[in-house]
Amino acid sequence: MRLSRLNMDFDGWPPGAVRALVVLSITMIIAWGTLFYGVTLIGPRIMAETGWSKTLIFGAFSLAMLCSGLIAPRVGAWIDARGGRGLMALGSLVGGLGYLMLAFAHSPVMLYAAYATIGFGMAGSLYDPAFATLARIAGSKARTAITLLTLGGGLASTVFWPLGLWLLSFMDWRALCLVYAVLNGVVCVLLHGLGLVTDKGEVAHAATKSPADTKAASPSEAGGSAPEALRGRIIALLALVFMMHGLVSNGMSVHITTLLGALGLSEAQAVSVGTMIGPAQSAGRLIELAMGGAYPVMRLGYVATGMLPLAFAALLTLAATVVGVVAFAVLYGISNGLVTIARGVIVLGLLGRANYGRTLGAIAMPTLVAKSLSPMAFAVLIDGPGAGVALAVMALCGLLAFAGMVALGLMLHRNGGAA
Repeated sequence: MRLSRLNMDFDGWPPGAVRALVVLSITMIIAWGTLFYGVTLIGPRIMAETGWSKTLIFGAFSLAMLCSGLIAPRVGAWIDARGGRGLMALGSLVGGLGYLMLAFAHSPVMLYAAYATIGFGMAGSLYDPAFATLARIAGSKARTAITLLTLGGGLASTVFWPLGLWLLSFMDWRALCLVYAVLNGVVCVLLHGLGLVTDKGEVAHAATKSPADTKAASPSEAGGSAPEALRGRIIALLALVFMMHGLVSNGMSVHITTLLGALGLSEAQAVSVGTMIGPAQSAGRLIELAMGGAYPVMRLGYVATGMLPLAFAALLTLAATVVGVVAFAVLYGISNGLVTIARGVIVLGLLGRANYGRTLGAIAMPTLVAKSLSPMAFAVLIDGPGAGVALAVMALCGLLAFAGMVALGLMLHRNGGAA
């Protein structure tokens, strides 16, 4: 099977890799659409029924992300040692259990317990464990596979926000939680269990390759391009980069209407800007896919992080003009789309497949902790110094993310690594 315009040839993929990609694309849509984006529709309805505050609901979701971040390294280590089939099935089962608990939550304690459980489920069923699992199966095709997987995951809100609204037209939020519990705890568990059966077998196959095969393998298959002595510093810089980017993306996703409103946009105009971000995100991923990984992974990192401060520069200098907001939406969307891929392929390209899951987890932990705090932190800035200050802080975080990527490139260049 060929998609020549996108430089893909599935005929050359390892056994089971295409099936794993299809399965994980489906489970990413379900997991992101329910575990991550579900609070968007369910949260306001919990508030309306219970009278609990918005801060209480946001706090519960922040706890979910915090729990996810805290166990991310252990999840990655598990996948490195045993493969992702059982771990991702367990993650989906735990996520489903969290929604089952949420359906029967009648107190803040039960609410927080449910979201903590959902958070543990997120750690085993979102992008990082999927990247680690797919890299083991896809081998030298991992970069293309990861890019294709993010295209599937990027449809999560597009599918589940309209689907959730439709379901809520004839059921309450508690019944919707039960639907989400079944989707994660039954459908995703079965898909992971049945669709990732080649995981360990492919790793064993890779381990028995001849020296000639290993010599010919790409960095993502045989080993990273960076000197091993730099491993710790590379991980630290990447953690900083993705933490800064995560602070911005999570804060913006929650407060976009308020922040753009401070620049003079109406709520409807702000929502219109938001609708442009999704297509731009997908466009960035399609461009990376069309390029076929034909350029160094660090170049992807420079583009992914460099577009974020450029987006805020356009927004802050051109304020509420049409050119300014469109430029912001396009640049910000492409940055968000590419940075997800960059997180997966830069680690793979620089450090190789050895301990790939553990490394992704180590990088994800500070990022998810930062994301858990981001909505509340920017809410404090907006309510205090104002939305203008919050935007300036976001721009600074974006600049720090890009500076961290540049610092990584310079370090690699000085020490003989590919930059």
